[in-house]
Order: sequence, then structure tokens, then C-alpha cells
Amino acid sequence: SDVFYEFVPPPCVTFSFYNNPVKISPRKSSYPAMCADPTLAVASEACCSIGSNDAQRDSRYSGERMIFTTAETRCSTMSQLMCDSISEVEGPSFLNSGYFWTADSCLLQVKIKRDGTLTIVHKPGSFSERVGHVDVRNENYFKVYWERGGDYPTVDNDCDGVCQILSEGTCLCNTGVLENTVFRSMPSSKAEIIEKLNIGASDPNVLDSDMYTSVLGTNDDFIVHLKDNAFSADTIFEYEDEKGRTFFVKNIHSSVHLRAISGGYTGQSFRNAPQFMSFIPTETNVRDAQYETEAVLDHYFFHDNTPPFLALRLIQRLVMSNPAPRYIQVVAEAFKSGFYLSGDSSFGTGRYGDLSATFAAIYLDR
Repeated sequence: SDVFYEFVPPPCVTFSFYNNPVKISPRKSSYPAMCADPTLAVASEACCSIGSNDAQRDSRYSGERMIFTTAETRCSTMSQLMCDSISEVEGPSFLNSGYFWTADSCLLQVKIKRDGTLTIVHKPGSFSERVGHVDVRNENYFKVYWERGGDYPTVDNDCDGVCQILSEGTCLCNTGVLENTVFRSMPSSKAEIIEKLNIGASDPNVLDSDMYTSVLGTNDDFIVHLKDNAFSADTIFEYEDEKGRTFFVKNIHSSVHLRAISGGYTGQSFRNAPQFMSFIPTETNVRDAQYETEAVLDHYFFHDNTPPFLALRLIQRLVMSNPAPRYIQVVAEAFKSGFYLSGDSSFGTGRYGDLSATFAAIYLDR
């Protein structure tokens, strides 16, 4: 009964934007704070008596983290409240080196440049120093996929008159997340799934066998995994792409809608951005960095431009400097299909990127 097992989540991505953000704080409120998703176990409880900022804990083991509601329940069990701010956390520092949930709300904001790239800003409800990479001064801009015609506020249109114009030439807007179920019935094709769904899901086959019912889709080229035999946000689609990769995707679309500093929605939105690495300094680890790097390499490897690019460069270095387009196409197709046939001889395993098929096409093509 005195042994605890900590759940280590599998390599997974989370969304950069979410609803109902909550302020998390280190063991002292004077240290940099930030926002966190209350549905993720990324912080610990910090419980205060009325009128006090000295936090107490009922820690079960070193490094324990929990979701926000669990922290609330634990404080209630101790006949205390969640701390609004923290002067100090009782107990040894090795138990209190992470972040703590507070009763303070937070805002997730974005700074938008003229080119449509943006960076994330965290704004705790009460004034406090913020972690540098989510401070309003941060310059960590990234590309997003704008929806609804691709319009977005810029300083050139006075930030649409609803977002704040910053002196650096950017627009500062509040955000809110809306998630919608995409398919209410069987999709017409695999192509429609690929076009409309872009959020990954876990393989339902690793769950309890009676949790999902599997149904073949139109043309038998995808599988629908239904929960409670109905299409819903819990539905998972499984398909294989032309490169032989199996994908599992959720039946939802998540959009980040811009909100005016004063409140309402602006009507502009972009697709919610995924992340491997947590923004919370104490939640980062080498493993997630390695998986994110691997995902980037996979993106380059499976990109549609990779086969012809490699075909051209290999031919130039091994055979001739100015190959004909037909020759490049033959070699590129061998790389994509993993197969090359020359007379009665075949080469390759049939897997994307097979180099034996690629080099056979280079040397044996007419």
C-alpha cells in the first residue's frame, strides 16, 4: 500500500491552445509563472488557508503531478482552498521543485505579424513575471494555417479594430478554442478523410476489445472504429497512405478563434497547432525532443518532393549531369514504390525508399 507507480505517458502531441487555462506557479510567486491546460497532469496541489499565501501539500511521492480538479479535491480534503498566490510551499525543496496549480485564471493570447505568423503569449490573471518563452516580449513566431479565407488582423488594418496594436508592429489578440465533430455518417472516400481530419489518435486496438466496433469504409480502403456503434467525436478512422504508412485520426476539427481584447470573437481562426515539447520547463525531456526530431525527419523523408530530388542528385553523381525528365521519373517511381523490374529480374522490397530498387533503376534503365 506504500508503493506508488507513476504513469509515464507515451510519445504524444498536445495542442498549443486550449480552453479554461489556469495559472501555474513555482514554489514562490515571485518566480516566473505561466498558464497550463487544467486537463493535463502537469502541476501539483498548493493549498492555503483563508488569508494566507503559505501553501501546504499532501504529497504522496516525489515529483507527483495531477490535473487541476484533483488538486482542488485534495485541498478540499485538507479543509483548505487552492492558493491564489504562493509565498512559500511547506516541505523539502526536492518535493516542491515543479509547478503548482493556483486558483488564478489565465489568458492565452497571440501576437500576429504582417506575414500571418504568430507567437503564443500567456497572461496570468494577477500580475506576475512570466516564463520567457511565453512572455509578451518573446519572438518565437511560427506558421499557422488560417481558416475562413485566410484573413487575419494586422497593424495595416488597425488589427481589425478589436485586437491591441503593439509598438513592435504586431497585433495582440485573445483566443478561444472550438472543437467540432467532422463526420456524422460514413465518409464518401478516403480522400475526404485525409482532407478534413488532421488530428492523430491512438490505435484503438490497444484498448479493451469491446470498447470499439470496427467497420470497413467505402471501397474498403479505410476502417472506421466506432464507440457505442455511433459516429461521434470519439470515432477513430484508420487508413494507409500511398507510401504505406498507417494513420489513425480523430473525428474532430480543432480551431483557435481570435477574440477581441474586450471579449467577443472576431470571426477569424486558424487550425490548432500541435506540440511535442511541453511549454512548462519542468515537463520537458530528452525523449520528447527526440520524437519531435524524428517526426521532422519523417516529414522530409516522405515529402512528395523527396523522390525526384534524390533521383536527380543520384543520377548526376553516378551517371550523367543532365538527365532527361523521363529518366528522373523512372528512378523517383522506383524510390516511391520500392520496386523496379528489369526484364525477368525484380529489385526491392516494395517499401517506400528502398535503395536497392532505386539504384537498380539508375543503372538498368534503358
